[in-house]
Amino acid sequence: MSDEIRVDKHFNEFLPPLTHDEEAALEKQMLADGCRDAIVVWKETRKVIDGHHRKKICDKHNIRYSIKEISFNDDDEVFDWMSDMALGRRNLSEQWKRYLMGREYRRKVGDVGGDQKSEESHGRENVADLIAKDHDVSLTTVRNADRYAAAIDKIAGFAPEAKKKLLEANPTVGQVVSISELPAHVLKVAANKIAQGKTIEEVRERIPALSPAISTNKSGSPKFNDIKISKMVGDMARAIEERSKAHGKSDEYKACYKAMEVLDASWKRWLKASV
Repeated sequence: MSDEIRVDKHFNEFLPPLTHDEEAALEKQMLADGCRDAIVVWKETRKVIDGHHRKKICDKHNIRYSIKEISFNDDDEVFDWMSDMALGRRNLSEQWKRYLMGREYRRKVGDVGGDQKSEESHGRENVADLIAKDHDVSLTTVRNADRYAAAIDKIAGFAPEAKKKLLEANPTVGQVVSISELPAHVLKVAANKIAQGKTIEEVRERIPALSPAISTNKSGSPKFNDIKISKMVGDMARAIEERSKAHGKSDEYKACYKAMEVLDASWKRWLKASV
């Protein structure tokens, strides 16, 4: 056992916590058999990166444990390692798998502080294709995971506890994206409501300021709906990916794929500039 290793809040809260029953079962097993698996730490900082629950139980009952050290250059490498470990475990929920896959994609193309050169050397399509093959999913699944993770992180930027609540509630990709694309002052209110335990449906009902995303003419009928347009952009991307399964990934498909990425990025910039 070592008193030198430290628990870092960001690493401890990066992955989903055990349920009460899961933690009780682990504690029972460890009281009977001891701590069979080593606590993994980031060698250079002595911070725990795997085994937070085991360490907590060991400290509580004075159970001896071993330590395994792994070297990393920075936090991003640690988060990547933690994601890979978590995605390989059977007990991870589908929503957490989607979220971690999305963060993996964004990190590898440089959107979450990863290696910016990876986007230049591989291209977004190649990165998505590699992740899809690694996890045995479709490109559409990776693209949806990207949108899902980006939306949850944006919402959590206003209220960190909202991330846990959203991943427990398991909303659809479209629902999360629609909330994340609200004007900043409205999103802040929505994020705090979610952090307090309100569902996305309840948030939509309780925040009248959702209306700026919808413009009406004099008769009251809608002229445009930003949330609906965002959904249409996502639906079109998914439709193109589905068509490629039947007709192959020709040069024309690649051109459409790139055009959709340009449309998606431009639409998000336009939304942001309109706030």
